[in-house]
Amino acid sequence: VVTSRVKAGINEEGVRAGSDKSGSTTFAGDMAGGILNIGTKDGAGLFHYANQGQGSWDELAQAVFEEARALGITLKLTELRPILGLFYPTQAHRPVYSVLSTAKYAALPNAKIPFWRESLKHYMKNCLKIEQGQVVSGLN
Repeated sequence: VVTSRVKAGINEEGVRAGSDKSGSTTFAGDMAGGILNIGTKDGAGLFHYANQGQGSWDELAQAVFEEARALGITLKLTELRPILGLFYPTQAHRPVYSVLSTAKYAALPNAKIPFWRESLKHYMKNCLKIEQGQVVSGLN
């Protein structure tokens, strides 16, 4: 999602993003660490892992564009248009509220759950590669 948003911000003046659905944004690298932590602590049962905090798709898009600009990425973007999900059809049907409780995971020893904005900054600084104004690598 982050990579596609950066691409859109580089190439488009206006970008739409849903404003009526909230969820838990999660960096795959953080989740991998969480899975390893569960496996080493005799974790039994169902665990949810997501970065701390919640936000809508347009809040995530806004954060992506802010971080891109802070990293010196030139964006053509001049307008982020929040819209209702009804007007942004996707193949995956998403609930209006899909924030996960990480309380069970957080109770494990050495459980670390970074705030999603910190993980976004880390991903964009360390995993996203821009060459000649174009995204050349990153997770989609």
